[in-house]
Amino acid sequence: MDASIRLTSTARAVHDCQATERCYIVFAGHLGLNTILCVLKSGVFKPWTQKDYTVQYGPRHVRWLRDQCAVQITEPHRFVCLTDMDIPDVETQPLQHNLPGWWSKLEIFGAFRRATYVDLDTVIVGNVAPYLFREHQFTMSAHMSRKYGYNSSVMSWDGDYSALLYKFLEFKDRFMKEYTTHHM
Repeated sequence: MDASIRLTSTARAVHDCQATERCYIVFAGHLGLNTILCVLKSGVFKPWTQKDYTVQYGPRHVRWLRDQCAVQITEPHRFVCLTDMDIPDVETQPLQHNLPGWWSKLEIFGAFRRATYVDLDTVIVGNVAPYLFREHQFTMSAHMSRKYGYNSSVMSWDGDYSALLYKFLEFKDRFMKEYTTHHM
């Protein structure tokens, strides 16, 4: 089914329910608009080689992020977690490529054409919707400890960036070896 058919049927559904706020949220979700994503991959990993601790995220971290979004983001939005786990009361989509640890984050680009990704350890302070849900191609957070560079903890995009995932899958062993600076 092409996008114009989906748009027509979704628009009709919105019109039929007289464009209430609830219908608008459904409308936005079906079009992939204002979608907040996170990724939860099962397992334990060590995020930094110079620090002696491990991290194990779970469903409670996903619900915590979802609840922050519900309170802090005033625009209608859809919250989705890509995961290999069961998370009651959260919309989920299965991870498809069994990538290790944080590399699973790349699957967001194959699954969504317009969305905002947020790491599970991110704290949202205030309404960030004006920064996330605007016309743009790709936005990424600045690196927090370096003067220059970027950080993938918050990313927002509008367009087909699936090539990021598929190019990675094509050369994943090389990329994982070359770009892993700490242990999983």
